[in-house]
Amino acid sequence: MLLTPKATRGGLWLLWKDEDIAVHATSISNRCIHATIHLHPSQPQWTLSTIYGHPDARQRSQTWLELQNLANNINNAWMLMGDFNANLDPSEKQGGRPPNIHKMAAFRETINACNVMDLGFCGQKFTWASLLVELIESRATSNGKLRVINGLKSI
Repeated sequence: MLLTPKATRGGLWLLWKDEDIAVHATSISNRCIHATIHLHPSQPQWTLSTIYGHPDARQRSQTWLELQNLANNINNAWMLMGDFNANLDPSEKQGGRPPNIHKMAAFRETINACNVMDLGFCGQKFTWASLLVELIESRATSNGKLRVINGLKSI
């Protein structure tokens, strides 16, 4: 599945290799791909939402609203992951200007409204860096029902 870029930036791909996995796109928008995933006939299906948050913070509210609306209709396991281009906490940024508290609050409200928790990660703390700034902008979250899915590894 491919969400094509606008102009010269952006775009989102959802790729898979295993022949035993069934992926069905349920919704594709400007910044998100939502799909149902079926790993094995004996496993329950679950929902995956991949996100590429708008680089302009003023335009992220559309994505936050889309996620909140989707959360109201998900009853199974749900993983929400991607580059949100947003931070939950000031500790997720080093260097540069201080993070905008209001923008972080809007993202945190969305995460809370979706009833998902950060799954943590293995590897480097920061997911984006320049010469002077390091940020955590990519993450994987889940609604807690995902632990019933066997075969999932670390993020």
